Amino acid sequence: MLLDQRRHSILQAIESEGFATLHQLVETTGVSESTIRRDLEYLDRIGQVRRTRGGAAYVGESLVGLEERSVQASGEKRAIGRLAASLIQEGESILLDGGTTTLEVARQLVGRSLQVVTNSIPIANFLLNQSQIELVQIGGYLYPKTGVVLGPLAVSALKQIHVRRL
Repeated sequence: MLLDQRRHSILQAIESEGFATLHQLVETTGVSESTIRRDLEYLDRIGQVRRTRGGAAYVGESLVGLEERSVQASGEKRAIGRLAASLIQEGESILLDGGTTTLEVARQLVGRSLQVVTNSIPIANFLLNQSQIELVQIGGYLYPKTGVVLGPLAVSALKQIHVRRL
């Protein structure tokens, strides 16, 4: 694989998930970890990714911010939020991933007795003062545009948590 092809492949892998570990990139490209590190240093220097311990996070322009996405199909998102919330029973533990649709789900949970696990700062901020809701915030690398926490630390924490509904 040529240098430009490899870097493009690395960037695509990181962009598709928002984050990739060194190990994942080694498997994807078939090159050594030191080669991946050099490629990540280059991609970080030109502003395409942000190096993190053990991998890299995507920071490119195609990552649309939360505020921009919240106005897209807002009526549909509210309807989905109401429907999803109606399926959640009192006392359940649920996981809400970051996103504008899941934020609508969170808005429908006000007044309910639940445990909510989230990697979303906007969802956590919204539910923070809801005394009936036990809130568990996942830590890790914070994507400023989306308010979502991802990366190896978040993945490790999520592996330790068991919820009834995702």
